[in-house]
Amino acid sequence: MEALKADESAPLEIFSRLCEGETLKTLATQWHVAKGKFAEWFMTQHADLYDAAHKVRAAELAIEAYEAAQGAPRQAVDAKGKPLFDDAGKPVLEVLDVARDKLRADVALKIAGKWDRARYGESVQIRHSGETVVRLTFGAAPAGRVIEQSEQVVVLPSKAVVLQPERVVRVSAEVAEDI
Repeated sequence: MEALKADESAPLEIFSRLCEGETLKTLATQWHVAKGKFAEWFMTQHADLYDAAHKVRAAELAIEAYEAAQGAPRQAVDAKGKPLFDDAGKPVLEVLDVARDKLRADVALKIAGKWDRARYGESVQIRHSGETVVRLTFGAAPAGRVIEQSEQVVVLPSKAVVLQPERVVRVSAEVAEDI
């Protein structure tokens, strides 16, 4: 492990190989280092390279998802990932299968979304329009803030926060903005 840490070219080589789809486990085995120690070293000391490699792979997965969704023909490969050719030397293509292609696209997009959230991940935006009905509970109300106290529902701006609804207190508009 010390020889690997001392080699200045190792981090860039690891980055390149991760971009090509190799795993940290495979790389650790090839360098004869325990996977845990290897992963800890690379993911902490070279976290920027590790993240960049994931972003490269995420972009490739997004393109693969797009191609799978289009039903583009793919060359068949053997168990080791080597392309297959027929007796005439022509590439062997996979048979179109909608369910398989949809699964490939879905899985590729999910992984891309995890590896590069900013670009391929899901985001949720919540927008609110209109009035919000809020019931507020106050222990000892600060002086000067309570304008009127009643047992009615009060409409406040959407910034108001409710902790425990029990009793209704009407708060002035300028105080509600401070909340």
